[in-house]
Amino acid sequence: MYEVLVGPVKITVLSADEYCYIQDPFDSESGLNQVGQRVLRIGPDAFFLNPGESIFGGIKKVYILNSEQGLLMRAIADGEKKSGEQWIVQGPCRYVPQVEAEIVEE
Repeated sequence: MYEVLVGPVKITVLSADEYCYIQDPFDSESGLNQVGQRVLRIGPDAFFLNPGESIFGGIKKVYILNSEQGLLMRAIADGEKKSGEQWIVQGPCRYVPQVEAEIVEE
């Protein structure tokens, strides 16, 4: 009775080889968005974005590395590694960069 349709919301579908980062994720405990934070979502998955959330950088493909490939990574925030630390991820493997890391070179 007191509801107003604001607009349709599309479902986001990730296949088994896709991932994305959710910017400003909604915290159900506090009822607020965690502004400035990011959360990693890995497929297969299907979900709706909550109000205030967005997909940072779009939907990306999982890195599938063979035995002759690697990724040079750098920590952009403290987590498993300290900010600024670099390391190499070597194949063969499937790799999804964590929220606190960026790819420097393939």
